[in-house]
Amino acid sequence: MTTSLATPRDWWEMLDAEFGFTLDAAADHQHFMCTPYYTEEDNAFEQPWRGVVWCSPPWHGIKLVPWIERGYSESRKRGSTVVMLVPVQVYREWWHKYPMLAKELRFINGILDFVPFGGEHNGGFAVEPHCLLIFEPHSGPTIISSYPARTPEKMHELIKVEQNIIMTKPHPSVT
Repeated sequence: MTTSLATPRDWWEMLDAEFGFTLDAAADHQHFMCTPYYTEEDNAFEQPWRGVVWCSPPWHGIKLVPWIERGYSESRKRGSTVVMLVPVQVYREWWHKYPMLAKELRFINGILDFVPFGGEHNGGFAVEPHCLLIFEPHSGPTIISSYPARTPEKMHELIKVEQNIIMTKPHPSVT
């Protein structure tokens, strides 16, 4: 079983409607959000990141840092917009540098419902909070905001499920 997770498609589509992505910089042939896309074989670190780039890089430990550095440098070098989905890791050194260099830092309000690579959707919730780093050439302070973890449709479904659970399963203290 793999620990790699794919970004929820319906959630990504909300972002795509806002940004109009032209490249997925961290994909594989089964899990890509737009075309063109770079796979591990393409080596995204040796390819240009032009246009409006989506990047949900591997999140494991220090492997994340080169991706964030690349997103930042490509936005400066090429004038690209780079939107990165990364974990909020305030205990890591990189966290205290790169989010403050972004044009915008959007905290994800809630937990994303990821899909495991090579597997069926089974509620692959992320175990830590995430954010979007939006790198674009800019001057001035970083804009900090929040972004929903669920589409409006998913929120409606979740509320219906929660209401059903509340109505059908009273707390054990209720007699």
